[in-house]
Amino acid sequence: MPSFANFFLLPKKPSAILVRDGAAVVRDFLNLAEASSLKATAEELFSTLAACTDFAQAEMAYHYQTRQAIWLGELSFFLNANNRALLPRYEALIDRVTQRTRALFGAGWQPYLSRSFIRRMNPELRLPWHLDADAARLDHAHCCNVWLPLDSVGTSRPSLEMILGSHRKLRASVKQKDAPALVESLGKPWSPRLEFGDALILDQFTYHRSQIVEGSDGDRTSCEFRFYWDERL
Repeated sequence: MPSFANFFLLPKKPSAILVRDGAAVVRDFLNLAEASSLKATAEELFSTLAACTDFAQAEMAYHYQTRQAIWLGELSFFLNANNRALLPRYEALIDRVTQRTRALFGAGWQPYLSRSFIRRMNPELRLPWHLDADAARLDHAHCCNVWLPLDSVGTSRPSLEMILGSHRKLRASVKQKDAPALVESLGKPWSPRLEFGDALILDQFTYHRSQIVEGSDGDRTSCEFRFYWDERL
C-alpha cells in the first residue's frame, strides 16, 4: 500500500480523502459519453440476461434471479456465448474504469471482478447497514468499491448512506452489524448527491447502507466495481 502518511498533506486529493474519511466523491469520474455508454451497456446486459433460458454459470444465474444483479466474475464468458457483439464494449468500459481508478488512486489497484456487480435496487432489495469486507466476502487487506450510479442520486433516487471515518474503527471487526447503537457510536450518517457520471469510492470497512429517500420508490441501477491493492505493483 502507498505511504498514507503523505496523503494527509494533500487533503483535497481523492486518495487522501479516501484514507481520511473512508469515502471520496469523484465528480465526472466518467464523462457524459462514457457514462451514457455504460448505462446503455448495462441496459443491454439486463436484456441479455432476461432472455437467457439456460445459464452455464450457476452463480451468475443466482445473483440475477435472486438479487437483480449482474455478476462480473464470469460476464465475459457469458457474453461470449450469449451476446458476443456486446463483449468488446463491456470490456472497454472495464478498462476505462480501471484506468481512471489507477490515475486517481494509484497503479496498484487491480479489478476484483469476482466481487463486482451491476445491480438494480428496489425497496425489497434495499441493503441494511453493513461492511463490504463482510457482506461481499472480500479477502484482501485493502479493497475499495468504485460505486457508479446510472442516474443522479441523493434527491429523488436513493444514494448510499454512510458514516465517514467508520473504516478506522471497524477495520479490526469485519462481522456483519446492523444495530442503532453502533450507528450512534460511530457518528452521524451522511449521503452524497451524485450526478450522472460521478462516482463514490468506498473503503471496504466503511459502514454504509442504501439511503432511504422519502417519497421515492427506491428504484435505481448502479455499478459496483471493486478493486484490491496489489503491493507488487
